[in-house]
Amino acid sequence: MGNNLAWIVMGDFNEVLHIDDRIGVNPVSMAEIVEFQACVEECELVELPRQAYSANFMAEGLSDHCPVKISLINELRMERPAFKFCNVWTSHLQFMNIVNEGWNQNVEGCQMFRIIKRLKAMKKQLRVLNSQHFRNIITEADEDKIALGKAQAELHIQPLDEELQEQEKRMYQKFRRTSYLDECFLQQRSKINWLQLGDDNTRFFHAVIKHKRLQHTIIQVRDKNGVLQTNQQVIAEAFVEYYQKLLGKKEQGKEITNAGILRQGTILNTEEQLTLVQAYTQKEVNIDINKSPGPDGYGSGFLRAAWSIVGPDVTQAVLEYMGNGRLLN
Repeated sequence: MGNNLAWIVMGDFNEVLHIDDRIGVNPVSMAEIVEFQACVEECELVELPRQAYSANFMAEGLSDHCPVKISLINELRMERPAFKFCNVWTSHLQFMNIVNEGWNQNVEGCQMFRIIKRLKAMKKQLRVLNSQHFRNIITEADEDKIALGKAQAELHIQPLDEELQEQEKRMYQKFRRTSYLDECFLQQRSKINWLQLGDDNTRFFHAVIKHKRLQHTIIQVRDKNGVLQTNQQVIAEAFVEYYQKLLGKKEQGKEITNAGILRQGTILNTEEQLTLVQAYTQKEVNIDINKSPGPDGYGSGFLRAAWSIVGPDVTQAVLEYMGNGRLLN
């Protein structure tokens, strides 16, 4: 396209994108929509959300097709993006000050409730930190790369110029930092989008996994009689039947355990039994380095960076939960 204006592709397509798009007549199988989905992906098109437009079908005239007028709905309420902790924030000097200030707030309630309230209170200051220092992190890294290239090109022309040597050194250090932050940011963001948008069947979900889904789609299978089946419902039933035969079915009743047989095996003594019911300790509380953000937007990156401040309280909250098994509503 020769401009940056929004545009739309419309037409009377012979296929549908999703199984539930066709109303009435024969049901759609996955085999019918694979090629159309691949075409949409190849053209880098995105299906317009139904709630984002209104369609007005006009009289067809001499044609057997009705012209349609698409109007975008401008009144859609734009929700504020959900808070997601970014690990690169921990590299800023003000990060620990924000955590320390937020964690020292006086909150009444159980240990888990106090932690939740403190984490929520810190979000505002962390958003400000991101806005002031990390909003344009990708653009800044690109600009630093260009600036470093220019400085190195000038230095090649005048290699003995001490001023150019110092300039190139400064540009190198600056780009090294911004490129590292950029890489960390993009690496984390890819995983966050996969979870947040992917689970909601949004644009990112379709853009990232559609090609894998096409590769792994089962459009035909032979049943136990050797008959080739293409209907998706029949294929699903064939798989269920196969694994039920392989793994067996769940019994409705429960057989009584024979105590005599159990006594013939290894039995824990009293000391070993008491060990199994001992209370959890602080040493058993650890952080999974690959833990994804929870509903509050904080991931393991925050806990690792701020553990010297938040660690004792978080550990106590975990032990409290392990002791009574109660979570806040």
